[in-house]
Amino acid sequence: IREKGYTEKYRQSEKKIFLIGINFDTGQRRVTEWESETVDATT
Repeated sequence: IREKGYTEKYRQSEKKIFLIGINFDTGQRRVTEWESETVDATT
């Protein structure tokens, strides 16, 4: 998410930015892992 620069257009906002990555296993039809991080918009 950081490498792609998806958050750049939201950096001027005063809101928190949530980075969320989710891995879906299509064979088991469920979420197998996830990671999340809150980023201050000014950093």
